[in-house]
Amino acid sequence: MISEENVRDILHATLLYNELYKKTLQGSFPACIKTKTQMDILLVLYARGAMNMRTLSSHLSIAPEQTTRAIKTLSENDLVVSQRNPDNLREVIAQVTSKGKQLIKDHMEDLHQRLEACLFDLDEKELEAFEKASHAAVDILSTTNFGSGVIHDRTTNQ
Repeated sequence: MISEENVRDILHATLLYNELYKKTLQGSFPACIKTKTQMDILLVLYARGAMNMRTLSSHLSIAPEQTTRAIKTLSENDLVVSQRNPDNLREVIAQVTSKGKQLIKDHMEDLHQRLEACLFDLDEKELEAFEKASHAAVDILSTTNFGSGVIHDRTTNQ
């Protein structure tokens, strides 16, 4: 059972992580990315590879219509390509283009710089503790069914 004090701590940590998210990832979307949904889709396809629209929607817990609209915009910007599955013509498969992959790589470099700037005031010991806590949170929360899996497993090399 989770104590009331631990619930408060978890909520507080969530709010603090959300602020860090706003100042790093959300605050630095590339100019051609207009919505969080578009960014999430691009990150998932980059990290996980080609995916059908139904699986992508389910993976991100968003409506299929949202996925379709976001994919259309990403396709118009040559970041994603979608095509019918030759084995099942009712299924549409989306994947990141080389331009989309380069955009994500550039974005990750920018994100790295923003994150370092946000955490600049931490000393080496605090930064190490923060990194360990983040890894532990990812490891634990990855076992739940509510994680979107937007960011790939840190053991992969993408």
